[in-house]
Amino acid sequence: MKNKFVKRVLAMVMTFCLLLTMIPLNFDTTNVEAVSGVNSLTCSSYISNSTARNYIDTMMRYYINSNSTLQNTLNNGQSVVFMFEGGSDNYWNGSDYTSSAYDVRDQAVCFVVKMNSNGNAYIAFCSEMCSSIPGEPTWCTNGVAYSGSTTILDGIYPFYTWNHTGPYAAFQINMSATNGYAYYTPPQNLNGYKAGASGINIHTRSTNIAAGSALGWAWSEGCQVIGNGGDSSNEFNAFVKSITGISWNPWISWPSKILNTWATTGSSMGYYVLDRQLALSNISGTQYGSGSLRALYNQTALTNITSASTAARNAAGATISDYMSKCTFYPTYGSITITGIDVWGRTYPCYSSVNSGSAAISVYNAGDKLIATGMYKNTDGEYWYRFTSASGSTLYINGAYADFTESYTSDITLTGHTKPNGHVKGSSFAVDGTIKTTYNQLTAVSAYVYNGFGQNGNAATGHRATTSTNSYSLSGSAVDNNVLMGILNTGNYTMVVSAEYKYYHANGGKLNTLTGKMDLAEDYFMVIPSSVSQSTCSHTYQTYFTNAVNCTENGYSIKACTTCGYIGAKTATTGNHTWGG
Repeated sequence: MKNKFVKRVLAMVMTFCLLLTMIPLNFDTTNVEAVSGVNSLTCSSYISNSTARNYIDTMMRYYINSNSTLQNTLNNGQSVVFMFEGGSDNYWNGSDYTSSAYDVRDQAVCFVVKMNSNGNAYIAFCSEMCSSIPGEPTWCTNGVAYSGSTTILDGIYPFYTWNHTGPYAAFQINMSATNGYAYYTPPQNLNGYKAGASGINIHTRSTNIAAGSALGWAWSEGCQVIGNGGDSSNEFNAFVKSITGISWNPWISWPSKILNTWATTGSSMGYYVLDRQLALSNISGTQYGSGSLRALYNQTALTNITSASTAARNAAGATISDYMSKCTFYPTYGSITITGIDVWGRTYPCYSSVNSGSAAISVYNAGDKLIATGMYKNTDGEYWYRFTSASGSTLYINGAYADFTESYTSDITLTGHTKPNGHVKGSSFAVDGTIKTTYNQLTAVSAYVYNGFGQNGNAATGHRATTSTNSYSLSGSAVDNNVLMGILNTGNYTMVVSAEYKYYHANGGKLNTLTGKMDLAEDYFMVIPSSVSQSTCSHTYQTYFTNAVNCTENGYSIKACTTCGYIGAKTATTGNHTWGG
């Protein structure tokens, strides 16, 4: 009897504890041991858009620092899951919200934050193929909702293991009412509350993202969606593993209906934080602007849905603004050498006293070398170099403590270029291809055709065009239109495609502008009287030299067929001394 009594008491205690974990909590200022490393928590390795990155970093730190429940969750080894609707680079790269049927929602980003063995908060998982809103808010969801698709209000909720409609492992969000309804179901005018859904799950799509159709939903009507769907490579599997540490895949193959389920449901997994503030503005920064969530709900509905995150945003002092847009960017690419001691790489090109989103991440000392991929003049007039840390984070370092020592041009490329080969006299030939640079700045592009093999002869035709873009398509351009291949007589020629560029550095604390020019293609070709098939030609080769080889100058020999114009081997030649007797 005693053992039965003890077991009953333990069961009651465990049930009570489970119920406690399922009660959604608002901001709690109870004193607990704060999680270390929170103020250095950053999404810079995952999100490239600085507007989204600044807001996400600020709010992740705020939510954890201001909420003892989230702190306890991390200290107890569980997860805090953040869903930032509008936080994905997909959104900031132009993926607008639309109400089109079967439109895939991929504008949200999800992070799983945990505590590592050193007691520091870190991001254990990230996916930008996520959504926190229904695929079509105005559609009725077959009696589950009433006049529209149910969703969840912004806020902080506990979540636990659950088998989604039975077939596969997912998570369930505790939807107990807090500060009003936790559900939101819009009527056709997209404004109003109605509690009707039986539950909100966190799961994945049931088909591949590229194959959304009514036969297999590419998105969800109200649940929180992670990953692409389809098979065991789904990001949702990595999401589940980051939270639970399980080694099996909950989602193995939807087409084959091979799915795993939880043996035990209702186990507390941590807390889910939903914030849609970034999606309230479009990528131009206009509140409720075109392409924002305003495309799916009216303004009153959005006020209701996001009331909790609006309060958190105001309390954190966060703004949907881009500190980087206040800075002046200068293209640069090259090696920088640290000259100071304890020089920190930060998440913004300024100190935290200028922008609270600037966190010190990595420290460097005199002699350390980094690769600069850009430079900014910040609002204090300081020059900061952008670089990528060893961990893959985009960081910034004050140029006052770094010397720019070597420039790089490997980012300047020519792709899709067609080489002339056996060009027929009097015919046209397009100068094609695309010249691009990632970190330098293009100032001009050119293509010139020289008489003979090599660049020693006079230019027979060609053109140079100035540009201010970092990508220049040659086909149909001013360069292409002014390289007159049809005027060339029979003979040997060399076409050279070049790019001119500029870059900057701040050695000595001053802005320095430097320029350069590089050849991207040197094409040897022959103009022949009439077309001869190179595939059937028996080839009559002759050897030509790109320049006069002598005692002090090397060059190349070119083997070319004088019949069909086929260019054969290009061989380096070395000048030889002629010694006197």
